Amino acid sequence: MKISPPFAILALVGVAVVALSYQRQMAEQEQMQVRRTQCDVALTFLQNLETFPSQPWLLLEVPEKSPTMEQIELALAQNPNLKNDPDLEIEIKKAKSAELGPIKLCKSIKKWAVENRVRVERGEPISRGSTTPDWLVTDKNDKYGWHIVQISMPVISEDGKSAYFNVSEYFGPLAGGGDALEYKKLSDGRWKFHSRVGRYIS
Repeated sequence: MKISPPFAILALVGVAVVALSYQRQMAEQEQMQVRRTQCDVALTFLQNLETFPSQPWLLLEVPEKSPTMEQIELALAQNPNLKNDPDLEIEIKKAKSAELGPIKLCKSIKKWAVENRVRVERGEPISRGSTTPDWLVTDKNDKYGWHIVQISMPVISEDGKSAYFNVSEYFGPLAGGGDALEYKKLSDGRWKFHSRVGRYIS
């Protein structure tokens, strides 16, 4: 049986469409798996936070401040040696997902917040004009009424065995600090703190 050219072309197009659809489906599944891993790491950190009975927790949802892709490209143009920096890949991933945060994207963290009566707020930890959010009001000792915690979306390494993210904690004006943390995946699939990559204190 002879197949006419139009039918052959249609068959090839059909195969290509099926292949593209399959690739897209696989990419979406892979992305969902990465998101689940990111949420697992963030939740592990929050579950291990020390409690402060005098200060209830307030989880602050703020998009992480990281370099934009334009800033990264400009830095690379000015200093090509940065291409050899092992942290470049992490910064690029952060730049591409800077608007994302685990509180907004992870159902497990929302559930954890409800179960532990953790207040969740959106906004910067600064006063806005003449209006100060009630959670930023301080007492006579200049302390917030809340133990304020902020966490970025973890960045997962290519091999899936390491995770990197930033955390900040505030207790009062000029009283707090933050860390860049590295977590490692254990053989049983759980995540565990491995090292502090950086730290700041105010």
